[in-house]
Formats: sequence, structure tokens, C-alpha cells
Amino acid sequence: MRTIAVITSVGSTTSTLIAARIRDHFADQGRDVRVDRYTVMDLLSTDVSADVAVSTLELPTSLGMPVVSGMPLVLETSPDRTLEEIAHHLDQLDPSDR
Repeated sequence: MRTIAVITSVGSTTSTLIAARIRDHFADQGRDVRVDRYTVMDLLSTDVSADVAVSTLELPTSLGMPVVSGMPLVLETSPDRTLEEIAHHLDQLDPSDR
């Protein structure tokens, strides 16, 4: 199962909204994904492990995973393009790593 990390500044309503939109989209596509929510502070104290990060913040490339902006999912400005970008990153992963 692929994992998507939703990373926001404080991790409450915004991350819940983004996570729900991602879960609903991939469920409608018949894809099984796990969506975990984190705050930016969790990046300092927790071992965050995911296949793709979706964030409302600028994140360093040293995070070790592709990062997609979550703002279009919050503002509803081209959310389909954002969901396609997430799917693209997931599709690029080695199938044997599932």
C-alpha cells in the first residue's frame, strides 16, 4: 500500500480536509492508499516515511520524497491537476516496493 504524508503548519482542519480529498479521490479510482497527517514540527521529531508528501508549506528537497503543493486542494484551484500529480509520483515507484 502506498503512503501519502499530508504536512501542514499546525495539522488540524486543513490537513483533515486535504487528507479526505486525497482518500476520496484514490478510493474512487480503486487505489488503496494510506494518508497520514503531520505538522511541520513532526518533521523535526518524527521519522516521517511516505511515498509522496502533500504540503501547504515549502519543504526542503532533503525530505527524501516528492513534494506536491496541497494548496489547490484547499482553495479548489485545479485540484484535479494536483491529484493527478500525486498519482503520477505514486505510479513512478517500483511496483516491488509496495
